[in-house]
Amino acid sequence: MYKKTWIIILVILLINLFVTTKSRALEYKREVYNKNGLTIIHYERKDLPLVKAEMLIDASPMDEPANLSGLASLTSSMLIEGTKTKTSEQISQEAEFMAADIGASSNEDFTAITLYTLKKDFKGGFEIFSDIIQNPIFPKKEFLRNKEILLDSLKQREESPSYLATRAFLKELFPDHPYGRYVMGDAKTVPNIKQSDLIRFHRDYYSPNRAILTVVGDISFEETLKLVDQYFSNWSNNDNIKPNKTETNRKPIKKIITIDRPLTQSTIMIGSHGIKRSNPDFYKLSVMNYILGGGGFRSRLMENIRNKRGYAYDVHSYFKTNKYGGYFSLNVKTKTELTDKVITESLNEIKNIMTSEVTDVELSDAKAFLTGSFPLRLDTLADIASFLSLVEFYGLGMTYDKDYINYINNVTIAEVKDVASRYLDDKNYILVIVGDTKKIDKEKIH
Repeated sequence: MYKKTWIIILVILLINLFVTTKSRALEYKREVYNKNGLTIIHYERKDLPLVKAEMLIDASPMDEPANLSGLASLTSSMLIEGTKTKTSEQISQEAEFMAADIGASSNEDFTAITLYTLKKDFKGGFEIFSDIIQNPIFPKKEFLRNKEILLDSLKQREESPSYLATRAFLKELFPDHPYGRYVMGDAKTVPNIKQSDLIRFHRDYYSPNRAILTVVGDISFEETLKLVDQYFSNWSNNDNIKPNKTETNRKPIKKIITIDRPLTQSTIMIGSHGIKRSNPDFYKLSVMNYILGGGGFRSRLMENIRNKRGYAYDVHSYFKTNKYGGYFSLNVKTKTELTDKVITESLNEIKNIMTSEVTDVELSDAKAFLTGSFPLRLDTLADIASFLSLVEFYGLGMTYDKDYINYINNVTIAEVKDVASRYLDDKNYILVIVGDTKKIDKEKIH
């Protein structure tokens, strides 16, 4: 029975993978539920008998004490491990019987709980979905098991040079801010987390007036409201918890960090403070960064460091933008003996785009890629649900899917140079090197 159901759902999912939203605007509904302030986003699409629901909750590492880093992530991972009426095994069996995909995770800004299932099974899946959000009990046995799994995962990550570089970079860039901590916590903080901490965190921060419910697929707005009435009308707010979230400090910093490991290549990370997602310069920076290091083989960094000099197989840059701040990062791996040369050329490219104008061809190529690839972000129901949830969470506006194209197309050569000079820095930056530091010529690194 289970095997047959899974075959059906997999076939439909594969079909859905190739069905696009075309280029039309997303005409969706937005309503604040009058019983508890839950924000409801709905987009009906009847081409396939599938429904995706996503709940974004403003509960994240921003809300956890530094000595309990990893609490938000562990809380979300435990939601499916048992409720007041269902055991972990029952939740798993019922979801499998309906071929319902249910999951939960946390990132720097929020917790996301998702449900993806056939239309005929959506009501049953939504019942489980609402239950794990409102009524988890975080059973002791499962809590200890998940905590041990997390600690093992963190231990394994210590073997990853990229992880070591990113951890050191974030800690230095955001020393007194939650963005400076790893979302999953670390080996020092996770052992401090108790079962009672999860119960308290859920009670305090899983609140409807901090949540966005997005429902996309073969379901009407009226059907969605009926389900909300049935399963979320008794979900009450915790008004005793007041927001205590601060933006990151963009103070310039210069620091070189070396992490010695017996490796044949160096993992290099260069970066500095960036912007929060709501900053209107986001679109200009997207164009600029595509030209610098976000455009794959067409980027300046790739052309110089890989194609021209053969120093590395891959080099890229990006802007990480969160709700309260962000950062710029350039990442590359190279042979140990080429470390200083790669760093020099990387900083040269940063300086060049800060001080000289990009070409007409570079600008048009960047715009063509960014606007042309944008519809691909709305290919599937899962894509659309996540997109609409993020648009609401970051306050980008209900016409964002139409506005994005205009924002990108309106960027000028002068604006690219302007944002590069304001948000990049070839002098004050954090440089992290993970590798065999004994074989690196530190005199040439500055």
